[in-house]
Formats: sequence, C-alpha cells, structure tokens
Amino acid sequence: MTLKKVSTTSECPVAPEQVSRRRFLSLAGTGIIAGTLAQVRRAEAKTSQSAAQYQDTPNGDKNCAGCKLFLADGNTCRIVEGEISPNGYCRFWVRS
Repeated sequence: MTLKKVSTTSECPVAPEQVSRRRFLSLAGTGIIAGTLAQVRRAEAKTSQSAAQYQDTPNGDKNCAGCKLFLADGNTCRIVEGEISPNGYCRFWVRS
C-alpha cells in the first residue's frame, strides 16, 4: 500500500488573474440580474397610504386623476395600497 502525500496548505483552485473574461462577464451578469429581480420584488409591494402621505383631497392642481400612477378602473394606484380617490393626492404624484 502506498500513501499519497497530502498538501497542508489550502490553495485557491483558480487564481484571480486566471479568471477568463467570459467567466467574469458571466458572474457579473448574474449579479446584475439578481439585483434587478430584487428591485422588481420591492416594486411589487405597495406602500401604505400613511407612508405615502395620502390624503383624500388634492394638493392645488395635483390630484390622483392627473397622476401617471393612478389606475381609474378600480380607483387604485400602482404603488399605494388600498382604494384611492381620483381627487386624492400623495407624495409620489407624477404628472400624466
């Protein structure tokens, strides 16, 4: 029976300078995709009316009916939870 000598030092199987451009771009792309998916998941969750500083009355000429985020069918908002008045207003108002 022969014994094999085992190295006592731990070596990285691939040194950083040996990483190919293709491998680097693959890893970078994976990171970008993961970051984008995390943002999408956050965007799916709606903000509470109190956090959005929602009010049932307009702020001057700014009202939900004139906002890009307002969905008239159902009186809802893309980012604020609950029923939204077309005459309401919140801090996320965006001119449509």
